Parts: sequence; C-alpha cells; structure tokens
Amino acid sequence: MYATTASALVGAIVLNRVWESTYGTEATQRGPLAYDWADKSNEAFSQFWRLAREWVGSFGFLDTAIPVWAFLAWGSIGVALLVAAVAVGRARERLTLMAALVAGASAAILMSATLKAGELGGDVQARHLLPFLVLIPLLAGEIVARHHDRLRRVRVAVPAIFVLAAVLQVVAWYWNARRHAVGSDGPLLFFSEAEWAPPLGWALWLAVAIVGASMIAAVASAVAAPTGSERVLTTPRRRTSARLR
Repeated sequence: MYATTASALVGAIVLNRVWESTYGTEATQRGPLAYDWADKSNEAFSQFWRLAREWVGSFGFLDTAIPVWAFLAWGSIGVALLVAAVAVGRARERLTLMAALVAGASAAILMSATLKAGELGGDVQARHLLPFLVLIPLLAGEIVARHHDRLRRVRVAVPAIFVLAAVLQVVAWYWNARRHAVGSDGPLLFFSEAEWAPPLGWALWLAVAIVGASMIAAVASAVAAPTGSERVLTTPRRRTSARLR
C-alpha cells in the first residue's frame, strides 16, 4: 500500500516537472535555484496573511475575500483540529504533523520569493500551495480519527463544529454569489437587484447550497453518536419486597 502510494506520488512529481519544463513559465522552467530568491524572503513572509485569507476563501479575480469573522471562525476550527491531533497523537504522528507544517510554510516562502525574484515579479497564490497545505488538515484529521477514543469528553463539541462548518460554507457561497451579482460593494440582499443571475435564478441555487450544507451538519449526529462498544447497557433496578409470613 505504502509502496504504491509512494510510487504514484513520485510519478506525479516527475510528470509535473516534465510538463512545467516544456509548457510552464520561465520561473517554473528554470526553478528557484536560477534566481536570487533569498533576497526576497522578507517580502515572502509579508504574504502570509494574504495567503491565509486566500486559502480560506478569495473570490472573483482575488478581489473579494471572505468576511474576517468567517475567516477567523475557519481558523479556529483548524487550530482546534491541530491541537486535538497533537494532544492525542503519538510521538511519531506529532513529528509527522510538525514536518507537514514546516514543509507547507517553507513551500510558501520559497515559491513566493522565487516569483518575486523572477522577471515577472508576480505573487504566489494560495491555490498554488494547496498540494502542500491540504496535507496538514488531512494528517491532523487522520490522527484524531485513529485516537478518537481519547476524545470522548470533548465529543459533545463535534456537532457544533460541523454546524459551524456548514454555516461557513453557505456564507462563502453567498459572498461569492453577491460578488458576481452586484459586485463586492453591492447590497447585501441582492436578489432583487442582481445584474447577473445563473440559470433558474439565485433563490434556487441558494436553496441547493443550504441543502448541501445541511447534509454536512447532519453528519455531526452520526459522528458524535457513541459506537456500539461505548454504549453501556443498563437494566432498571426493580424494588422487590418480601412478604413476611
């Protein structure tokens, strides 16, 4: 299993490099070693806040970011997942998770500095880093799933996290819809003033988004429910009285 996965990953990396060297930009063809990217590392650090916002949600031509409160809420869910993984994981699992965090941050700095130092002088975007960044919550979630029995006391918080995630999905959808309907500065309630609408109208697709988010929230009940081994079967005690004869 591990050998197959490793082979697939190595093959994907090789194919990617062949594609980039043939059809990519000058920066991807020459690679970071061809540029004096170290001088741009300070500028790369300054991009972290923007990249974090884009990672959660930045719509249109990257001109419409998700509301700050929604970004902070998503961040809270991510931090809670990381803390839980560190709390219940074994030493090797914690080390792997920390390595993923370092790799993600290093990739962001290196790619950002390389693009800054290149002839185009562009900025890295969060979507460029997703192959590195998405690994972090996946690893943390796997660690928590392996040791979920150690989190019984906080299982009651799982439904609230799922519901919050579902609400944030609808908020992101609505924010993106508003941007395309009336612009980023348009009215918040835009259905009646939309300058553009998808086929069948905004109301229908909002309902579809809400139904999809409700399915996410519905998973919470299944996840939070105790498993068969955790259910304690009890029988009610009956009072018996003895007759004195």
